[in-house]
Amino acid sequence: MTGDDRLDNGGEVPYAELVRRGDAARRAARGKPGRAGRPPKPTRRQPSTLHLTDAEREELGHLQATLQRYFAANRSEVAGVAVSVLAGLVEEARAAGLLTASDLEDFRSWMLERAHL
Repeated sequence: MTGDDRLDNGGEVPYAELVRRGDAARRAARGKPGRAGRPPKPTRRQPSTLHLTDAEREELGHLQATLQRYFAANRSEVAGVAVSVLAGLVEEARAAGLLTASDLEDFRSWMLERAHL
């Protein structure tokens, strides 16, 4: 904006111009342009929809709350760990020829028995 433009507005600088100047000054004060806000998590996660029963959702919430006492973890991170642990246990059992479940409920019982729960 030039000095002549300000004279056309009665000597006033438009609000948008003041905001732009303030933003530019803040960026210059930081030294380098960057992303505003919280830094990204070390592990990038993709959105996915899980359909849980009320009991499973409650268990996930309880597990997250328990883990929150020790370290920060959101539900997605807790579910990701659970998937990794389950995948490892299933692969170990499959390799040893111990995977005998024939349906989901049988698999659930088999896993809970294996975990001594």
